Amino acid sequence: MTAPTPQPPIPKLLRLNGDESESPRAWPGGGVNFEPEKPRDAVSLEPRLMQQLRESETLLAISHRLASSTDIPTVLQQIVDAAAALLGKADRAVLHILEERGDYLNAVTVAGPDRQLIQHPMNFRPGQGIAGLVLLHGKSITVADVRQDPRFVIDNSRAPRIRSLSVAPVILGEKKLGTLSVHSQQTGAFNQHDEHLLTILGSQAALALSKAQMMEAMQQRLNEVNVLYQITEKLLEARQVETALQPIASLLQETFGYYHVGIYLADEERGDLILQAASGEGSRQLEGDGRRVRLGEGIVGGAAARGEVFVSNAVGEEAGFIPDPLLLETNAELAAPIGGGGRTLGVLDVRQRAPRAFQEHDLRLLRAAARHLAAAIERGRSG
Repeated sequence: MTAPTPQPPIPKLLRLNGDESESPRAWPGGGVNFEPEKPRDAVSLEPRLMQQLRESETLLAISHRLASSTDIPTVLQQIVDAAAALLGKADRAVLHILEERGDYLNAVTVAGPDRQLIQHPMNFRPGQGIAGLVLLHGKSITVADVRQDPRFVIDNSRAPRIRSLSVAPVILGEKKLGTLSVHSQQTGAFNQHDEHLLTILGSQAALALSKAQMMEAMQQRLNEVNVLYQITEKLLEARQVETALQPIASLLQETFGYYHVGIYLADEERGDLILQAASGEGSRQLEGDGRRVRLGEGIVGGAAARGEVFVSNAVGEEAGFIPDPLLLETNAELAAPIGGGGRTLGVLDVRQRAPRAFQEHDLRLLRAAARHLAAAIERGRSG
């Protein structure tokens, strides 16, 4: 007889109440699972991995939106929302934009449980305060307790609500655009990982702002070209240049939102300037009283006498500025001489309520408009 074939030993099943943790586990309904049990350390890793996954997905979503969207304010809000959500101990996240002159940081977007937006601008000085240091050196700073850090500039409107903060630069290349910050009423709320994440979000905000500025500049140039084309049309259609001045003043004032636009022409017999057209604040009264300005008098007369554009973004500091009782809200003024043949034919005078209102594109536009007017006046007089 043939000896029976020996059978392999049956694996020992995992006892429900036993200590044999190395044994394979029984599947419900039979069978054996030889998969090893999950290490205890893996359980503690899961929340961190889930947080990293969440961060990666959020940053990727912002990148996609940034690449495809032209709605920059929405993108910026998404970035600030992400800062408040991903840095879980943040009571508030705020995006501050540096004004063009570089002396104020304005809060433009806020997120978090404490969504109160600080309305007043923060004074900015390079190297002073946390924001000043962040923008000066282009590196993020985290403060565990602002009461113990001498770099923190105390602001009575903010100090009681902030105990710790992290601030990241919003910089593109060498251009300083602003800061992205998170605040907490807890001390030590933010760590090195939070600072790194905030720095990445700050870089995304810089890209969004740069895109917005590029789009704004393109739109500005299109508006300028369109307005100059319309000025040329009006001057060509007019039998006399003087009849086109009022529509041109209105076009400039309404398109670009200037406080006041006035067009003066030189009275060669009397040797002064007379207001021929005005639009905006006080325009009817100014035209009605036959406003005249002597050469060398005030900003308008000074620009005419020198034959050079004069720009002041703080007229109160100008020795030659003469306040006009009908234009008392003037804080910035630009006077562009209308010149031709080596002489001044008039002045294009533009005013703004806000200080520091005039920028390079205003100067470019109004110089071009003054040249168009000068060419039309010369053409009319020679014809």
